[in-house]
Amino acid sequence: SWAHGKLPESVPATETLAKRFRDWDEGSLSFLENCLRYEPEQRQTCAQLMRHPYFTEGDFIPRFEAELKEMLERDAQDFKMRSKKSRRSKGRATAPPPALGT
Repeated sequence: SWAHGKLPESVPATETLAKRFRDWDEGSLSFLENCLRYEPEQRQTCAQLMRHPYFTEGDFIPRFEAELKEMLERDAQDFKMRSKKSRRSKGRATAPPPALGT
C-alpha cells in the first residue's frame, strides 16, 4: 500500500506519441521521444538534445532568431515605457499634508 492510496496491479497500455500526434513529422516526434524517456539513464542530456536534427536541420535557427529578436524588441519597448512612467511618478513628489492647527 502507498501513502496516497493503492497502486494499480497493472498499468494500462499507453498511447504512443506517434498516435497522439499524428500530424507531427518524424524529427519532432524523435526529439520529443528523446526528451520523455522514462529511465533517466536512457534520456538524452540537454547537450545531446541541442544537437538533435530538430535544432540543427531545416529552418529552426532562422525562425528562432527572428522570434527571439521580436521578443527582445518588445521587452525593450516595455522597459522604456516603464522607465518613463517611473521617472514621471518620481517627479511628482507629493507635498506633505498641512500641519494641523496652523
